[in-house]
Amino acid sequence: MRKTFLFIAFLAVCFSAGAQTIHWITFFDTRDDSIGPGLTSMRNIFYSRFVNEVNAALKPKGYTADVHDYYDFATNPENCKRAVENLNIKLNPHYEDDIIVFYYDGHGGRPENSKQNPNEHPFPQMCLGQSRDDKFIPLEWVHKKMKEKGARLVITIGSCCNTSHPNISVKNEPLFAANYKSASMAANQVEAIQKMFLEYSGDIIATAATPGESGWVGGFFNMFGSVYGGGMVTTFESYTNAHKSDLKEYFEINTTNVTNEAAYHRLSVHPVVWINIRNISQPVERDRDTPDDISVNNNYANNGRTDAKNNELSQYLDYMSDSRITLGRRLGIADNLKNVCTGSTRVKILAQDVDDVVDIESLEDFCDRISTSRLLLKVVPVDVTISQNQITEIRVREYYKR
Repeated sequence: MRKTFLFIAFLAVCFSAGAQTIHWITFFDTRDDSIGPGLTSMRNIFYSRFVNEVNAALKPKGYTADVHDYYDFATNPENCKRAVENLNIKLNPHYEDDIIVFYYDGHGGRPENSKQNPNEHPFPQMCLGQSRDDKFIPLEWVHKKMKEKGARLVITIGSCCNTSHPNISVKNEPLFAANYKSASMAANQVEAIQKMFLEYSGDIIATAATPGESGWVGGFFNMFGSVYGGGMVTTFESYTNAHKSDLKEYFEINTTNVTNEAAYHRLSVHPVVWINIRNISQPVERDRDTPDDISVNNNYANNGRTDAKNNELSQYLDYMSDSRITLGRRLGIADNLKNVCTGSTRVKILAQDVDDVVDIESLEDFCDRISTSRLLLKVVPVDVTISQNQITEIRVREYYKR
């Protein structure tokens, strides 16, 4: 990620305890010479068409999004191991209602001529932006560690090749036609996503290809990306728009679609999905926590994470746009945000799939609008610009009911 990007530093930041949370950990190898350009597009689409839409649908149910977005130089084994091991959802007293999603898009592979039974261990190892075998991380290890966290639902996905290679050793541990407008989601799609992510418990692990196969890349709506990632998004859009919410069926349909798409192009791709989930009732809706005060620093702490969707700012925007909270309390939080901004701070609203600006507002008008809107589902912060310890610009994406 370019070092010129500036982010908000919230100096007393533990993630808000008490809120039901969906945790996202994503890794995209956008720096790779061969697949990097495609994964740059795939990352944008994956967030705008999948992650953000899920977060928008779950927000009315009281869920907060905890996003850990790794790409460019941040896609490396050290960050992956740290992200998996350091995720501690039990700081939240209601962590049993949390959801965890891990997604990797990049190179992968498996040991050649090993004694490891591919039927028992069909999932690949992730290269994570480098070529040293001793640093490859098994997808199964990630899934195992995530299941230990105690969340109600765990989904682990590796969109990568699964071909055998003599230099890989056995390990047990460590696109779319762009929408140039703001996103909108039908009420039945929102309800379907809520059911899909809130009415199941258990775990799912999936990878793009059967042992011995490549993951491949392809075109999705005139954009270039991984076959499995593109399949996930297209299937998700059509499936939830049809008001369908069976999580098991969604993954099974995506597997079929990806296989058929690959066969059409005379490729051999057969995703592997292991599903261990059961139906449960949705968690009890709880009040949203009041966000802590914000402190802005020009030098964002370099902790190896590249969270372009700033989680702490997201909490502020969620609170301000939550119609279940009294207007006075929401406007009070808006005043807290204004205190760390300049009098001329502007908010740029971006299109869903690209970084084109569809509208520009003063911070005052923006805060008033999102605090009183009855149609707004979620505002997703993309990045901010800071000068002299004050925010001078915020760029966001917005998701509306339609």
